[in-house]
Amino acid sequence: MKKYYIYLNGEQVGPLSYEELQQKGITPETYVWYEGMATWQQARELDELSLLFPHGNTPFSNTVSSIPPMPESNFGTHTNYNTGYSQSSAEFNDAPPIVPPKNYLVWAILVTIFCCLPFGIVSIVYAAQVDRQFNLKDYRRAEQYSKNARTWAIVSAVCGCFASFIYLIAYFVCGVALFSGAYASGF
Repeated sequence: MKKYYIYLNGEQVGPLSYEELQQKGITPETYVWYEGMATWQQARELDELSLLFPHGNTPFSNTVSSIPPMPESNFGTHTNYNTGYSQSSAEFNDAPPIVPPKNYLVWAILVTIFCCLPFGIVSIVYAAQVDRQFNLKDYRRAEQYSKNARTWAIVSAVCGCFASFIYLIAYFVCGVALFSGAYASGF
């Protein structure tokens, strides 16, 4: 018996049997995945689900549900795309994620240029690997690289700010010392 996963109300739900899909009241636009499928597809594209929509594109249930937009991969959201665990359920979810995790490449480049070169380079290396690992279907590693890229970008920014602060203090102290020495000598 196939176990289906659906993307419903901004969350990945499953595994579900065919009967449970009927109870959920999915629409033809609901994204569905089951083991053996390469990617998520809309329910109307799957022949075995066509009986759920007997009147064309009307949903099986009498309720009208709006399809949420595809999720954006923002750090700190409730879905962990790599492990398949969600905060609302400890049940393992074998379905692949719909959207790759955020790679933070722009932030990595900016902190490398403006803040701290060594740590920024580390961030760039991790950021460059996120999409590659996702495309290789190594979702756990893609998520880990995303977290590492973010962490190193933050470390680089903090180090850059700290170094700038120390530089300003040294500049101020040296300026005061030079000004007071020149004032004392009569200039």
